[in-house]
Amino acid sequence: LNLNNMPWTLPVVFDNQHASLRLQHKLNSDWTAQAHLGLQRLRTDDRLAYAYGCSDVDNYYAYSYCPNGNFDRYDFRSEGEHRDTDALDLSLAGSFVTAGMRHALNAGVLFSRYRTQFGLQAYNWSGQGNVGTQIDTPADATLSDQN
Repeated sequence: LNLNNMPWTLPVVFDNQHASLRLQHKLNSDWTAQAHLGLQRLRTDDRLAYAYGCSDVDNYYAYSYCPNGNFDRYDFRSEGEHRDTDALDLSLAGSFVTAGMRHALNAGVLFSRYRTQFGLQAYNWSGQGNVGTQIDTPADATLSDQN
């Protein structure tokens, strides 16, 4: 029984774009410079009906269903989420000889930026379901919770 199968549910949508570019340049027989740029753009519409815990007359079961198979159903919606990541890695690698000994050296610096954009979300109780029966509960897509 699919507990997310409500007449009002919408699909979860992930739209992701990734790109990476690496340049290497041999400076001489012992030294190499490298630049590596990575970009990631994630767009998400996260939507689902889900079961979480159970409230009955005498008890609240926070992490399980009620003994009779009932559960609390929630309407969750967070649309237009943006997660953007940019990273630039610059490095220099090589070797050199001092006092008759060969040494290897690798030095670099990493710049990164992570930005997110979230709006209000719906995180609303929509009724009770049961694991043995498909019980439709009403939607509540009210955007009332800070994401």
